[in-house]
Amino acid sequence: MKRLFAVLGLCSMAANAAMAAGPWDNLSDNSGFYFGADLGQSTWDLDQRALDQDVVDTLDDLGLNVVSGSSDISDDGFTWGLILGYQLFPFLAFEASYVDLGSAEYTATVDASDGVSTTGVNASVDADSTGATVSGLAILPFAEHWQVFGRAGAYFGSTDSKARLAIDGSELAGEDSSNSTSFMWGAGLGY
Repeated sequence: MKRLFAVLGLCSMAANAAMAAGPWDNLSDNSGFYFGADLGQSTWDLDQRALDQDVVDTLDDLGLNVVSGSSDISDDGFTWGLILGYQLFPFLAFEASYVDLGSAEYTATVDASDGVSTTGVNASVDADSTGATVSGLAILPFAEHWQVFGRAGAYFGSTDSKARLAIDGSELAGEDSSNSTSFMWGAGLGY
């Protein structure tokens, strides 16, 4: 326990010494509104085996047995967002944003049999998520105009999915939409 207090004391002294340095001189000028954009990549957590089993179960319910097939997922998506923020103090800011987390896709091509003949089946599921975020940022300037920050907040998302099953010219299709609230966190570098 004494070591913890010693380390905290050293960190405090180092922070006080660093605060006397240049990047801290003009902190009073950093308050006010700001805006920005966010670009990145997302990865969806699609369970390919579970989706394959859903296709097999659906075909079984229709009286068809899978003879052969293949499937593929594309679960990496391009993300973008627009940000509006307000820096209340040099070390604290709040942000609201709109984000598009990209999309994910599952596709399957199957040969299925009813015991008499074999037919081709195509299945697909597409999903995308968009929504608003609110977050607080703890900011630590470390050089002139540079800063590192930590973020915590919430994502209020709307996820839309579409499923399609095409069998020998006939098509079954469905859509679903759900709303959720998720905790979000992150860290970054700013200029």
